This record gives sequence, structure tokens and C-alpha cells, in this order.
Amino acid sequence: MVGGSWHNEYMLIYLYGPDSYRRQKKLKSILDEYRKKHSALTIERFSMEEKDGVNRIENFLKDQSLFGETKLGVVHDPEEAEGLSPVLKSVLNDKTTTLIVVSEKKMGTGFGFLFKKPALAESFEVLKGAELIAALRHEAAARKISVEEKTLFLLAETYGGDLFAIVNELEKMALGSDFAPHPKDPPFFALIQTLKSRSSLGSRLSALAYLLENEEPAAIFNITAAIADPSLKIKMADYDIAVKSGKLEYEEVLTDLAIGNP
Repeated sequence: MVGGSWHNEYMLIYLYGPDSYRRQKKLKSILDEYRKKHSALTIERFSMEEKDGVNRIENFLKDQSLFGETKLGVVHDPEEAEGLSPVLKSVLNDKTTTLIVVSEKKMGTGFGFLFKKPALAESFEVLKGAELIAALRHEAAARKISVEEKTLFLLAETYGGDLFAIVNELEKMALGSDFAPHPKDPPFFALIQTLKSRSSLGSRLSALAYLLENEEPAAIFNITAAIADPSLKIKMADYDIAVKSGKLEYEEVLTDLAIGNP
């Protein structure tokens, strides 16, 4: 459900899913709406990573306001809490208190009531394909910028469904910057294959340089040895002996492999 005051009638609202950008955006819209409707609204936030998180919620629910104003609490990290389920259930019949539960993963056993009336649950899965492009158009329009379709698709290809990263790029574009996609890292195993292949010397040395910049030399050597062709395994075994006897370092062995593997 989108927009409107659909949530005003619910005492327990559950927002969950891996798309943290849309999830946080929905939470903000709910809080803003409640603030407009209830001028004296009390808002408390509870993190279930805190040891006394459940006790704090219980005390929050028990406390009676002198003026009888509506109370609203936001519960974060519910997956970390023990004994939370009955506390949340107690809110279902409380007409003066609303709890909004926010989590990345869908709550499992013991929390089925979150998905049934009078509670309300809304899922925020990572957007893909046409849904993602539509969301990007909406975000661009909200910032009053015109973005070409090919740029929207390039943003989606570069960042996938990471809306926080994409919106950050749109914010830069709104300030006048052009989108310059970051080059994707070459696949690790593709570089290993190049290193031990019969490709050109330049290609092998380039692959080795990139690997050494991003990985531990020992890891590069061990993986290369593990997937080496039978004809190369004897040479890799000799290299291994040379390293373990202290005669050579992994960087020297890998360089020798790249140069001497025509």
C-alpha cells in the first residue's frame, strides 16, 4: 500500500525486507503523518541489540501519560530479542499506543500475528527489472532532474537494487554532475586463468598486478595450484617447496610463473 492514512487505524505495523532505502522512506512517511495528526505525540526508539530492549518497551507500554496523548514506538533489530513476541501482541488491543517494527529479515516462528489483522505488514524486497527502472524514474522526478533511459539502465546495471547508492548518484546529478560508472572488477578466477594461461605476456603480467593489488600472494598461489592443469602441477609443486624452504617468496614465484609460462 502506498501513501494516504492507511496506517492510522493499525496499532502494530511491521516493515521488513532487504531494501533498506524504501523501508526507511516508508518509516519516515509514517512518522511524519503521525506527527501531523498528533501534535503531542511521544516517539520512542528501541534497539533490540540492547540487553534491556524488551524491558524498555514494556515500561513504555505501561507508562500512562498525564494528558492521554498517543504514543508511538519504533522497534529496531527485533531478530536479536528474546521474549519480544508477547510484548508486541499486547499492543494489538491498545488504542493509545502504536508500535512500528522494522527488520531486514522476515520474522519467523512466533511472529505470525505480524502478518494478520489487526496488525499490518509491508515487505520491501530488492527491486529488479522494470520495477527498479520505474523507481529510478520516480526518484529522478522527485529531484526535478531529467535522466535519459540509457543512464537509468546504466545505474541499475552498476548498482543493482542498491537504491541508497543510486540515489546518491542522482543527488550528485541534481547538483550538476554527470554519472560516470565505476569499472567493474575483473572476476577473480578469470584473472587466475589468465595468469596460468598461454596468453600474451602483457595479459599475464596485468592479471598478476591486479591480483597482487587486491589479494594475498599466498591465496593467489594456492588457488592457482589447486586449479592448475596436470602439466603445470609439477611446476607448482616445485614452487611450493621453494617457498616453504625459504628460497623464494610468493610474489617471486608468481612473477616467475607469469613470465615463464609461454
